[in-house]
Amino acid sequence: MCDPKKTKETLIEELHTLRSRVAKLEQMSAKHKRTEQMLKESEARYRALFEGSAEGIVVADIETMMFKYVNPAICKMLGYSEEELKRMGVRDVHPKEDLEYVISEFQAQARGDKTLAQDIPFLRKDGTIIYADVNTTKVLIDGREYNAGFLTEITERKRTEEELLFKTTLLEAQSETSIDGILVVDSEGKSILFNKRFGEMWNLPKQILDTKDDEKMLQYVLEQLKDPEQFLGKVKYLYAHKNEKSRDEIQFKDGKVFDRYSSPLLASSGKYYGRIWYFRDITKRKHAERELQKARDELEIRVEQRTAELAKAVEELQNEINERKRAEKTLAEERNLLRTLIDNLPDSIYVKDTKSRFVLGNIAVARLMGAKKPDELLEKTDFDFYPKELASKYYADEQQIIRSGQPLINREEPFEDQVTYEKGWVTTTKVPLRDSQGEVIGIVGMGRDVTERKLAEEALAQERNLLRTLIDNLPDYIYVKDTKSRFVIGNIAVARIMGAKSPDELVGKTDFDFYPKELASKYYADEQQIIRSGQPLINGEEPVTDQVTHEEGWVATTKVPLRDSRGKVIGIVGLGRNITERKLANEALREAEEHFRTIFENTVIGLYRTTLDGRIVMANPALVKMLGYSSFEEVANRNLESNDLEPTYNRSVFKQRLEKEGKVIGLESAWIKRDGSKLFVCESAVTIRDEQGNVLYYEGTVEDITERKEAEEKLLVYQEQLRFLASELSLAEERLRHRIATSIHDNIGQNLAISKIRLESLRQSVSSPEIAESLDEIRKLIAQTIDSTRSLTFELSPPVLYELGFEAAVKWLVRQTKQQYGFSTRFKSDEHPKPFEHNVRVLLFQAVRELLVNVAKHAHAQNVTVSSRRVHDEIQISVEDDGAGFDTSQISSHDYKTGGFGLFSIRERLSHIGGHLDVKSRPGHGTCVTLVVPIDHHNENSKEKRK
Repeated sequence: MCDPKKTKETLIEELHTLRSRVAKLEQMSAKHKRTEQMLKESEARYRALFEGSAEGIVVADIETMMFKYVNPAICKMLGYSEEELKRMGVRDVHPKEDLEYVISEFQAQARGDKTLAQDIPFLRKDGTIIYADVNTTKVLIDGREYNAGFLTEITERKRTEEELLFKTTLLEAQSETSIDGILVVDSEGKSILFNKRFGEMWNLPKQILDTKDDEKMLQYVLEQLKDPEQFLGKVKYLYAHKNEKSRDEIQFKDGKVFDRYSSPLLASSGKYYGRIWYFRDITKRKHAERELQKARDELEIRVEQRTAELAKAVEELQNEINERKRAEKTLAEERNLLRTLIDNLPDSIYVKDTKSRFVLGNIAVARLMGAKKPDELLEKTDFDFYPKELASKYYADEQQIIRSGQPLINREEPFEDQVTYEKGWVTTTKVPLRDSQGEVIGIVGMGRDVTERKLAEEALAQERNLLRTLIDNLPDYIYVKDTKSRFVIGNIAVARIMGAKSPDELVGKTDFDFYPKELASKYYADEQQIIRSGQPLINGEEPVTDQVTHEEGWVATTKVPLRDSRGKVIGIVGLGRNITERKLANEALREAEEHFRTIFENTVIGLYRTTLDGRIVMANPALVKMLGYSSFEEVANRNLESNDLEPTYNRSVFKQRLEKEGKVIGLESAWIKRDGSKLFVCESAVTIRDEQGNVLYYEGTVEDITERKEAEEKLLVYQEQLRFLASELSLAEERLRHRIATSIHDNIGQNLAISKIRLESLRQSVSSPEIAESLDEIRKLIAQTIDSTRSLTFELSPPVLYELGFEAAVKWLVRQTKQQYGFSTRFKSDEHPKPFEHNVRVLLFQAVRELLVNVAKHAHAQNVTVSSRRVHDEIQISVEDDGAGFDTSQISSHDYKTGGFGLFSIRERLSHIGGHLDVKSRPGHGTCVTLVVPIDHHNENSKEKRK
């Protein structure tokens, strides 16, 4: 049995020890306050960076989405003042139609699902819309979570991308609607583009097209050709002679014929990008040509036969009709010559009677109308060949000529080739055909295909319209003047600045009609000098006055002589660009450079510029001083790629982020000072590129955070000490509970048990019923006291935890919870061995007990499951309920408690032993709390304690 007096003295001694530790914790709290003061000073320095950042920065409450902080850059970007934006929120600075998408992106960033939201539209105060990429990070301010967003405007980039997409789409549409098969290859002869028509013409299977394998496509094509070697030789020749064009015909084994045209793809600079191939199926046209030749051959045979017959007849009648023979021969030759001439003319020639029936037609008109030979036209009308609507128009025109006797001369009409079904244009001349008495007996018609000329005229008109539209919509001033400086052409921009309502008002006038005499005289003198000398004026700067707003400015002017085909100067062409803003910008730039120089020399933040290989080429006095040097010349010899950074700082990762993202914000690292000591810095940097996008150098800012780092390290030590003390307090409490429970069990419990045994013995020896009844009542009271003592012992420190282990203790705890609180509970184990060190076992049991009490007090749950499992080198204990749930963000606060132990307290103690706490919960959807402890940690922890 234990000595009660000794137990009491031991408890008093442990109580004094606990009070001493509490006093030490209070001293640590005072030191923590001093650390907070240092952090506030560091915050002031951060605010200076916040206010001076070129990026837009906004801090928004995650729940309300209202703005808490904004920097000047975001105010300028959106056109609002700082006070206006602080009264606004996310819903106020985006277009209504995009608000749902923007809010979903904001919430995804708040949940931590993503940090970068791209192409976010913003509604400026003036109603215009800009776009920006928003990079966010979570910050904790006054116990609330906020999204800190860094905005990079991408409006111009987005407009450029949309314009490029439109042009690409237009080009693809033109390619896919072409009747020609199109193939584009690169400078190495590899295919990079082909349209749908190309695959159809060559009957290329889809599986070959999808691979884009040039060898497979070429092999498939060669197998279809009559002369594959000639085809391949021509291809190789053109690839070897990059600047040559080519046009030829390709014969297929199945009789098809393709017209092949190839041209190089050359830039204006002459650079060779590849070659484009056009293929057009001309099989029908070649067939028609062969039919035409056949018809000609048949006609020649018939003529020869007829000539032979005539010759024979002439021989029989030679003596009688010698003169007639010669006349008939001459007439036959003339007719044959006329017929040959008519048939070989490219123009359509025909004769019709008064009912518009064909009497005569040449080969050209027969081919056009789809007849195999001219004889097929005889006695037929246009209704036999053309659609009714078109034939009716032709018939009406011809009947009008027959009725009136008036010809129709060179009228342009649409037509459709009845062989190729290609549409085009023809100039038609139809004149009345008269007999010897002058009566109209039909018409003679002639038609000429002017499709190519018509298309050329339309293209020329389109180009002129495009040029005029381009000139009128350019912001530059474009004009043409004659030798007397009178306007011949002027665009909208030059008309506006000169005060004219439209460009037409400028024609025939001079600068004297718009500008003051002195200014107009200067312009006139310059232009006359150009006309006399023939020498251009390039990028000359001239003053200008807007005749509408009367604002004065500057124009960069280029004037070149305009020459005719013989090289004679017939005027000038002028181009002007308003450079007023550039002139003002140059002046502002000079002022900004001076301002920057002042800031650069006097700011307390380190500023630098480095080459790509890490050599420092620029550093301000603040950075030189930070590094412990006396001049920049000493710093210029340093290289960040070699030995000027702490080895744990990966410079290559820093460069990769810079080149990929273009900037790095708030990266903390350690530099080496002149004396070899560490300089902890907060570094922000950007990538500076040339117009082609090549990286030139890196520029950045460096803030000395050595004091803050040291304070943070001390704070981490204090926090770890607090965790250790908290864990020790918890274990001390459990040891005290266990000692009290043991004392109750060994002393009070045993004494009561012995008393009960002796009473039972005394009861058997007593004969008096009254005394026996009293002894029974006392025995019952002692039995009840023994039960209460046993319950108290289990509540203070369950013996099963020490005797049978953790899982057996948790099973007992689950049964007790079910009996005490009434909700359904169960325990699940994967039955794998779980080696626990004693202190870890005690801590986990306390945590599970506290979590079950929390469920009973706060969750209003119906079902609770406690699970124990081993996952690799970790032991995971989960307590899951189907109760009310809660907002998990509350457990990040020290003020959030769920009872005496508290989720925050559980997390801190788990952290001390190398474990962690996972909480999954949503209001109305229950809660799952998982305690995770590494298996090997307790052994390491025990060794550390022994040290």
